[in-house]
Amino acid sequence: MISGTGPQRAPGLRWTVWVAALVVYTYLLLAPDPWLPTWLRTTVGHKVTTDLSVGKFAHGVMYGALTLWTFMLPVGRFGWLICVLILSLHGFGTEFVQLYVPGRHGRWQDVGIDHVGIALGLMLGGVGCWLTGRCCRPAGQMPAASQMDGDAGHENGDARPL
Repeated sequence: MISGTGPQRAPGLRWTVWVAALVVYTYLLLAPDPWLPTWLRTTVGHKVTTDLSVGKFAHGVMYGALTLWTFMLPVGRFGWLICVLILSLHGFGTEFVQLYVPGRHGRWQDVGIDHVGIALGLMLGGVGCWLTGRCCRPAGQMPAASQMDGDAGHENGDARPL
């Protein structure tokens, strides 16, 4: 295995990506419509189905992706639960703040869609952990480097692919 490529060797990068994605998404949710790029303003209203627009679909996808990313953060179970709680509160909080942003409207429907995305992210992440065995850790413990790297820690030296 190439040195320096294991997931545990870049914990700062994992946090940076998650926080940056959360900050950018927060801006997109809270910026007044005139501050958003034209292509985004015109796209979010298009219908995917009769009841679901691109914007609503994006709510679920983004919260699902952000939740899925929490499975790769170098935290124990308690820290991971805090990250998921932050996403849940973020869903409620951004909709509340939108009530006070010109041109934006906070909706309970969006909070529900956000939480459907969180639930899907939890399910996908849980399946991924179950399949790889990489998230099985006691509360409060971070995964061992050998567990995250995949290049050590197995009796026969086999690495489990991600």
